[in-house]
Formats: sequence, C-alpha cells, structure tokens
Amino acid sequence: MEVEEEVAFSGEPPRDSDHPCHPDEGEQGKLPGDEEKVSLEQTGETPVAESSEPPQTAVEILDHLLASLEAGEYDVPPPPQQETPVERVSTNRRPPVADLPGAASGEEPEPSPKTAAAEGEPAGLRHGAWRAEGRVVEVNSTPKIGAEERMREIRDRLVSPAPERSTVEDRANSDGRDSAVQEVFPDVNLPDEEEAKRFRAGAFPPPLDILGPAVRDEDREDARELADSQAEIIVDTLQNFGVKATVAHIVVGPSVIQFQIELAPGIKVSKVAGLANDLTMALAVVSVRVEAPILGQRYVGIEIPNPRRKGIALRSAMESEEFQKGDFLLPLPMGMRVDSRYLVCGLEDMPHLLVAGTTGSGKSVFVNSCILGMCSRRSPDALRLILVDPKHVEFAIYEGLPHLLARPVSDPRKAISALSWAVQEMERRTECFARARVRNLASYNEKVLPKDRFPNIVVVVDELADLMYTAGKEVEGLIARLAQKARAAGIHLILATQRPSVDVITGLIKANVPARVAFAVPSQTDSRTIIDTGGADKLLGKGDMLFFSTRYPRPLRLQAPFITEERTLDFVEYMKGAFGEPEYIEFEDAGNPTGEGNGRNGSSIVDDPKMEEAIRVVMDTGIASASGLQRYLNIGYPRAGRIITGLEQLGIVGPQPANSSKSRDILMDEDGAFEALEHARTGGLFGE
Repeated sequence: MEVEEEVAFSGEPPRDSDHPCHPDEGEQGKLPGDEEKVSLEQTGETPVAESSEPPQTAVEILDHLLASLEAGEYDVPPPPQQETPVERVSTNRRPPVADLPGAASGEEPEPSPKTAAAEGEPAGLRHGAWRAEGRVVEVNSTPKIGAEERMREIRDRLVSPAPERSTVEDRANSDGRDSAVQEVFPDVNLPDEEEAKRFRAGAFPPPLDILGPAVRDEDREDARELADSQAEIIVDTLQNFGVKATVAHIVVGPSVIQFQIELAPGIKVSKVAGLANDLTMALAVVSVRVEAPILGQRYVGIEIPNPRRKGIALRSAMESEEFQKGDFLLPLPMGMRVDSRYLVCGLEDMPHLLVAGTTGSGKSVFVNSCILGMCSRRSPDALRLILVDPKHVEFAIYEGLPHLLARPVSDPRKAISALSWAVQEMERRTECFARARVRNLASYNEKVLPKDRFPNIVVVVDELADLMYTAGKEVEGLIARLAQKARAAGIHLILATQRPSVDVITGLIKANVPARVAFAVPSQTDSRTIIDTGGADKLLGKGDMLFFSTRYPRPLRLQAPFITEERTLDFVEYMKGAFGEPEYIEFEDAGNPTGEGNGRNGSSIVDDPKMEEAIRVVMDTGIASASGLQRYLNIGYPRAGRIITGLEQLGIVGPQPANSSKSRDILMDEDGAFEALEHARTGGLFGE
C-alpha cells in the first residue's frame, strides 16, 4: 500500500534509543546502519554531525537525501519533538509486536481506533499506531525499493506538483508552500492591479491604458430616425424658396448630422448658402452650417447639431489605424470627421499651428491632446518642449515631464527670452547644417553620431495675446523669424489664443503659419481672422472645430478629442518613471536677446558663475565646444557660446578649427586654467 511519506531533518544524527522502532534486543528489529552504530559504541567514538544547520533549500535537501542513500539509510528520523505528536516512520516491513518497546514485559499493543472507542479509550490513534513509552508512533509499510528507484522517486517529488492535501492541512498551510520555502521566500504584498496599471513604469511607447478605458461607440439608430424626419423638412424648405433638391446621403457624425443635397440642374450653389438662416428656423436648431459644395463631391452639405452628441476620447483617437500606422514624426490627433473617420496630421508637415477660440470652446484641451500625442510617440531624446503659460495654470500639470527643455514659463518677459533662445538655437543649427552640407534636421541626424543628434523642439504658447500686449513688435518679429526658417532646423510652433483679433493674430503671423484651427467664436469677423472665411461662428463649442491648412484649403469640420486632468497626470507620472526627471536649462535675460556683448547682462565673461564649472567640464571630458558646455551645464547655447569664447580669450582653449567636426584644442592644464581665470578677475585681461 502506498502511504504518503513525511520526512523531517535534524542537524544531529539520531541516537539509537531515540529511534521509535529500535528493538531492545535481537537481530530481527535491526535497521540499515545499526551495525555501524554498534561499532561506534564499542570503540567509544562519537559520530560527527555533517552540518550544524538543517537543510533549507531544495538543493541542500537533495544533497542530504543523496548522502543518506549512499550510506544505506533510506529513512531519516524526525527531530525530537517537544510535545507528543503522531510521528510517521517508513520501514521496509511492519515490525512484529515482539520488536516493539515493552514487548518483553508482556504489554499488549494499543488497540485500533474502533476497539479503543468501544472500551472508552480516546479514538485519537489512527490505524497502525502504537503507544510506546508515552509516545505515539505510527508505522507505515512501504515496499522495499532500491537506491535508483528511490532516487527517481525523490526527483519526481521535487519536480512534480504537490498532491492534494486534506482540508485540515490546507487550513494549516493555506498558501500551499512548504514551511522551509516560506522562510526563504516571504510573502510580498503587491499593489492593487489597477494602481499598478496606472503608475507602472516600463516600455516606450506607453500603454494606452493610462489614458483611460476604451470608449465604445454608441448606437446611432435614434439619431438616424430623427435625421430622416429632418431631411423632409430640408427638402420642403428648399422647395418653398424655389430650390429643387433631393437628399442623396445622410451622414451621422459625433457632433453633427450632415445632409448631402443633390441640386437639380440649373440651381446655383450660392442660392443654397444664402438660405442658412431660413433652414435654421425651419429645423428649429441652434445653428445650420452650409458647405457649398462639399470638397471633392458634387453635393451641397447642410450640417445641423446631432441631438445624440458624444465626445471623442483621446485614447480612441490614438488607438485608430490612422494614428498607429501613420508615418508621422510628430503626430497630432486632430479629431474625428463628420463621416466618423479620424484625422491625424504631422506637425513637421504643417510646420506650425495656430489655434484660436473663445473660452470653453475646447482650445486648451485640444492643445493638451496634441502634446500627449507627440510625447507618446517620441522619446525625450527626439523631442523637447518649451511650454509658455502666461495664465500660470494650463501647463503646470506638466511639471516634471521628461520632454521639457525648461520649466513651464509663466512670466511674459521670460517667455520672450524663451523665444529668443529658440531663434538662437535655430541659427546655430542652420550653421551646423551648412557645414555638414545638409538641408534639414533629418539629413543631419542621419549623418552625425547619435550623441551629436539634435532633437525636435516644439514651442507651445497657450495665450499669445498676453505676449503681444507685453511686447507686441518684439514677439511678432521673433515668431515671424521662427515661422520662416525654423522648419528645416526641426523647431515648430503651436500658438493658441482666445482673442482672435487682428492685433493678436497679425497679418505677418498669419502669412507664416498656414495651418490653423478655429473653435467656436462669437462673430464671423473673428472667424475670418483665423481661417479667412466664415463658419467658426456656427460651431457648437466643446471641441467642435474647423481645420484649415495647405492640404485642406476648405475648412474641414472635426470633433476634437478630450483628455481629463487625472489621465494627463497619469501620463506624466508614467513618463517620469520611464525616463526620470528632466534636466532643465536656463534662458537668457530678454534684455540681450541676440546674445551679443561680453558677458551676461553686460558684465564681464569671467564673472559668470559657471566659468569654474565650465573649466572642470573641459578638463574632465576633453570637450571644448559650446554644445558640450550646453549639455553638461544645462545652460542656453548663447551663454555657452560666450563662456567658450571667454575660455579662448583666456588662452585656455584654442580657436575653432576650420574643420568644424574637430573640437577646440585644450592649451592649459586645470591648475593653469584656474590661475588664468583668477588673474583676469583681479584686473588682468578682462579688467575694466
């Protein structure tokens, strides 16, 4: 009969008297190894324990078992027990009564549980158990097997899963693991699954789970039934004004329902456009927009609000095939068309974007969606952001985002410094492109080493009106310079404002920013200021927008995606966990936007507090260049350029070689460089 075998281990070899089945006399009850023990007793030698510590790991247990097998000891006795639990000892046979302790004195073995219960004895002893000297001993009979079979059995038991256990054992050890394993591998309290999903740091691009749950499209049958009744009203109204037409198609979009009208021969398209107010009254809706004609089709579009309007989650837009398979360097999830198709554009193709709309129209939410769309596809090594937030609240949520080049700028004068820095960076990159004989950033990055590549830079301004009111001419000039030349340098602009007036969106800015997004505005004049045509005054707000660009010369109506503040924070936390905290740079004072002069704010170059650190960087790295100082000191390029010029004038580094790919020569050691700097500060070369 197969009986489950429990083996306990002890650090000391057991004594003969402690063995529960050791016979008092006779050869019949001897177990393997008894002869060796007798010889040790006769010689007076004491067996030496192999280890003072019991085996803990599976490997140690197996080694202990192998040693027992080699010695012929197939059964390892359990350690001494403080109490009197039931012990299980496997032997090759069931010993007779005469072999048990007490048999010589004529004691009878303990009866079975049934007999004990009948005589009033507690039925606590199981079948095959005897009471001997106050201890309860259970002897299980197992067939005699050889060493190889026993070894195979041990291996199978170590590898195979544990057999089913009784309910009592499951309650005693509910996790199903051996007690020795529990000591080596303690329990670990894992975080909640949802929290781990939201804040885990891992691979890039990030999982879309951090943007919220997937939004399922709602059934639009109710909207279609309403659209059928509205179509009859449209046809009757046009007929009353002498316009013969039929409804060719009805398209139910996320925010509007578009009726594609086919006009009878001889009917002017402009006549339908002039009936917008009459259709609004007949349909009893908030507004009616007439698209005459629909771009690329032979129909006139009449758009009315969808009574079953729904928003578009940013995750839905980023899960779309257009976003996932689009070959865009800086993808912008623009939104969903009227025909329920998503539109995704690349900022590198625009190459700048102007966003305007009144408060509450969805302008800021759209800008946030654009930021997350770009950051989700480009790492901080390939994309850096400059966020200008004069309102102090819109971009504060991005504090710590690894893609940031500097902290979000809220002071208008500091914002001008940021634009000035962008102009200087554009000029520096243009010079590098000319020396490398390339035309744009992509070609330059393919030609140079990875460590020398330039990232794309996107300057996002949340409220352009505040900057224009602070220093209109200066800001307009900086924006115009960036818009004209920054595309090749990999620098792009996203300008947003809630005051689309001509003094904010000037003709010079409009001429250099061809891609524009118009949200709801109060008047047709404001609509024309943004997209050069009316229509934005008919929008519904809350993400309803018109997109105008060189690719779409006729405004395209879209429903912009939305993202909550909580999910934006989750995205920022994930990025911080994946890439760490960013290292910010400092922008120069706006009082010297061109970077000219000897020092910072008119002071001497040697008085710059970064001079000592710059000398250490040059000596430690062997890199004597403005770009190297900019990278190691986290400062702006104009300041780094002035420092490297000062080091050249001090004689610490040599002039820029004709071959721009080579760095400047270092002419002094570190001690000599600090002596030259101290001499200049005490009235030497740069003394005034």
